[in-house]
Amino acid sequence: MTIAAQSGNNGQSNIGFIAKDNTNTIATVEGLGACGLNREAIDGTGSGKQTLVTEAGFAALGTSKGSTGAAASTPKCALFDADNSGGMENGAQTADNLAYAAGYLTVTANSATATYTDLTGWSATNTKNAPEPYTKLYHAVNDPSAAELYAEDRPTDLTLTDIQESAQARRLYHMLTTGETTEYKETDAGAAIKSAMEQTYGDASKFKSQTWEQIGRAEVYKDPYASGRKEDTQLSTISDINTLRVSLAYYTEKSQAVAVKRIERLQQKLKADQSLQKSCDTYKTNQTCTKANCR
Repeated sequence: MTIAAQSGNNGQSNIGFIAKDNTNTIATVEGLGACGLNREAIDGTGSGKQTLVTEAGFAALGTSKGSTGAAASTPKCALFDADNSGGMENGAQTADNLAYAAGYLTVTANSATATYTDLTGWSATNTKNAPEPYTKLYHAVNDPSAAELYAEDRPTDLTLTDIQESAQARRLYHMLTTGETTEYKETDAGAAIKSAMEQTYGDASKFKSQTWEQIGRAEVYKDPYASGRKEDTQLSTISDINTLRVSLAYYTEKSQAVAVKRIERLQQKLKADQSLQKSCDTYKTNQTCTKANCR
């Protein structure tokens, strides 16, 4: 109701007031009484037109504060009529001025002038006094720069201190070096593991040269992702994630093939040892059967 009243207060003294004066305000239910509770019967067959609410606004609303009677020939309180001299758009049709539809309006205290802000034409300088939801929307859309949206954020190299201070790294180091999968007590082993890490990977000054620089010099075969290209390329120069995935799959497959061949050789050796043991059934001495001890 307040918004409606302010919207209608356009160039006419006190137009749009919803209270009699500053001491006689509506006292909630008691003051309203049955207002709005009774439904008027609608005659769908009649030819009469609406007389209280017209294109000009509320014809029965007075033009002076406290008025309770009809406004006679001065019905200028067109609250939400956008095509009238007393309307919110100062006589401009909504179709001609879309600022109200594309943003919001503000009305300065004790003023009949409405200010319209079009969201499609915002700049950073006129968001200061905007309602919070609109301000947040503006910053969410306009603050990120193109570089921030499209540039790849390459991670920085971890230092030895970063790894030593990581509880996950300490747990993993403990598991790999001891073979124990149970979680250790940080209070008992944390400091010792930090020291062991430095012994394993070198002190902080050498950590970069012994890890990241070696990784940076590592090369991968181009053929998996560039068919027919037989040369190698530095791993650190590849930024495309799909290329890295293909290379990882290629070398994973090669590692698996090497592991399979190694297992096959071990199985063949085991079979040969078992065959030798079975063919030796009598011994020269009471010692364990060996090739030299077989008859």
